[in-house]
Amino acid sequence: MTKKDRPPVAGWLDACLQQQHAAVALPAVTLNRKLTASSLEKPAFNLNVYQQAEAYLDGLFADYGAAKATLGAENFKESNVLVVYMCYKRANLIRSTLTSLLMSQGLEEYDLMISQDGLGGPGTPYVLDVEVQETVNALYVHHEVNLCTGLHHYFVKRFAFDIMGYEYLLVVEEDNALHYQALQKRLRYLAHLICTQFLKSVLDLSLEEKEIGLVSLTELDNSLLVDESRYNSAVLRAAVEDGHLWVFGVHKSRYDAVSKHLYDYYKVIKGHDYSLAHAPPLHDTIRALHKEKGFPEGIPLSQDAFFVHSLLKEGYSRRYLSLVRLTQPMGWMGLHFKQDPAQFYMKYGQGMYEGTIAAKAFEVAKNPEELEELKKDAAARLDVIYQQYLGRAVELPTSDSVVLRLVVGRMNGVELVRDILNSAEHRRQMKVMVGTRGAPKR
Repeated sequence: MTKKDRPPVAGWLDACLQQQHAAVALPAVTLNRKLTASSLEKPAFNLNVYQQAEAYLDGLFADYGAAKATLGAENFKESNVLVVYMCYKRANLIRSTLTSLLMSQGLEEYDLMISQDGLGGPGTPYVLDVEVQETVNALYVHHEVNLCTGLHHYFVKRFAFDIMGYEYLLVVEEDNALHYQALQKRLRYLAHLICTQFLKSVLDLSLEEKEIGLVSLTELDNSLLVDESRYNSAVLRAAVEDGHLWVFGVHKSRYDAVSKHLYDYYKVIKGHDYSLAHAPPLHDTIRALHKEKGFPEGIPLSQDAFFVHSLLKEGYSRRYLSLVRLTQPMGWMGLHFKQDPAQFYMKYGQGMYEGTIAAKAFEVAKNPEELEELKKDAAARLDVIYQQYLGRAVELPTSDSVVLRLVVGRMNGVELVRDILNSAEHRRQMKVMVGTRGAPKR
């Protein structure tokens, strides 16, 4: 499918993708192969939609060999790394973000599964119409039932590790446009073909780290505080429960450690309307499971929260988190948040790193000198922001607080600048600056 033939998409995202891929010399990617969804049997019609989803997954999990046949995956596995693009029904969004994933350099070295949730009710389902390059080993599964996010995420993990036996799982949710090197990159440098990986290489980096449970791309934009050209391949050691899991990777060893907990969560939520997890009876049963597992009171009820707290329970208290944002989040469209774009972008901003990742992934804190340089540079950049918008230097306690939050993965530069621009001090500074211009000549 050529760009001319593609249905209309959100203009700003299309422009973003054009700019990103035009800015660097990429090998030609020809998207000329349509995928056909696996032929799945519909569950018994006498069950409600939630019972249908339960019966569907229980059937898959009861016989892994039969599950492979049902899902069209009997001869699918060619790599030890599975990339899963999870999506639902938002056609324009899927066309754009899946295309950004397919443009990822080196994707052909991995297996790709597109897992699309079913409607589970009346309506016309969106059937994938994005074409895939011939060089990518891809599987398209369009579930006949609606799994909702809780069951869908559990299916993806269990499919990858238990049914198929992969060692690495990389998950991309549909409302994230990727940097073309977010998964892996190739480039010619000093006449040598250097092949590095980002998410997978960070997973490899984490395997000897006994407290690292997973790796993820940050959703926070701190580009004003960080020299992105220097730190685009840097990772932070953040608390495992901090941040979202919009684009993340996990190794089989970590999944094996928590699979029993995830199965308990699955047993609690299956057969219920997961969109009503905040209300009884599902709310109460999830909270009871939290208590049984010894999880902190009041944590979110979601499958992501249960996953990270299961890792924490098993001793995996940290995650590796990219310092630079390599994805453009678009969660306002309904999966993560239900708000208008302006509200979403006031928190997460627009844009991502558009340069080239030229170095292997590394943990900043492993090199004390590098960490100190990062801190000094961030403090200097913060001072420039203060001088520009408040007309004064930043206070040392404020600077120390911002830098600390940055290096532990909790700083949101978009909110920082927004708060500065919305402050009364900034308005006073602007009034002074405008007033010094003098009255206009008549």
